[in-house]
This record gives sequence, structure tokens and C-alpha cells, in this order.
Amino acid sequence: MLNALDDSKLEILKLSNPRIGLFTASAGSPRNLYHNIDRMIKSGVSRCSPYGMVSSISGTLTFNLTSIFKIKGSSCCFVSACASSGHAIGYAYDLIKKGLQDIIIVTSGEDGDFSTIVPFAGMRALSNNLNINLASKPFDSKRDGFVGSGGGVTIILEELNHALNRNSTVYGEIAG
Repeated sequence: MLNALDDSKLEILKLSNPRIGLFTASAGSPRNLYHNIDRMIKSGVSRCSPYGMVSSISGTLTFNLTSIFKIKGSSCCFVSACASSGHAIGYAYDLIKKGLQDIIIVTSGEDGDFSTIVPFAGMRALSNNLNINLASKPFDSKRDGFVGSGGGVTIILEELNHALNRNSTVYGEIAG
């Protein structure tokens, strides 16, 4: 996220503004959630971290980033499977187009570990192809599943003239 803020010429100290929002797209951290629930069961509730749940549930990115950057504008976490980032971008677009926000930072991130990838194997949704050059082919009609991974991305959305007035580099435009 820091790279995107720097690239967009958004100063961190100016993010705390009611016209700048933050949307996240993430299911949270299943590994941390399992750990916290397991600890609660084995050690009792009083032995658990008071931050256990907020460090692992779907709103974790939103809670932490709005707090760190003191975001005063709209904030929300989107959790709708693989469409989460698309939904966050679409909703951000709508708020900016209606003039309700000037800038919305959209960031997403998912763990790419055993607890997030293996459940898709149980659904028979992962590719069985062991050749890494052939396994990932999302638009091929002969694909046999997908390749799971973790990662994160941030995009800064704002109205075109607003971005140009700030001398920000514009990489694309949402047409509708």
C-alpha cells in the first residue's frame, strides 16, 4: 500500500480527511483464526489475546489500515470470494462518481498458506497438473482447475480531474 500511496503522490499525513476513504477486500487470516480458536478451546478464554479475533477475521485489513492511516472517509471490507476486489473497486467508483468521496484507496490481500489453499483441493477446484508452465490457464476451455496463491494489491481511485490537479500519474480509467 505504501508503494501505491507514494506512486500516486498521496501524502500519508493528508489521508486523514473525510473525502478520502479506504476499502479492503480480504477474507482475513484463516491460519490466525484457527490458531486463536484452538488456543481458546485448549487454554480457556482468559488465556487468549484480546486482539485475537480482530487480527484474523475478514475486517482485519480495514480495522488496521484505517487506524494506522487515520482514515476519516468511507471504509468497508468486502468479502465475496474471488470477486471481492472487483466489488470494492465498483463501490469505490460509485461513491466517487456521485461526488461522495474524492479518493478511495482499494487494497486487498490474502494468505497463501495451507489453511487457505488446501480447502480448494477438497472441492476438487485446484489444477492437478504438476507442470507449473501448464497448470495455470484461467481462460483455457481445457483447464482442470486453478492454481491457488496468496498476495496483495492496492489501487488508488479518484476522479480524473482530481488526479490531474494533484499531478498524479494516471494508469487507467474506469469507463463504467
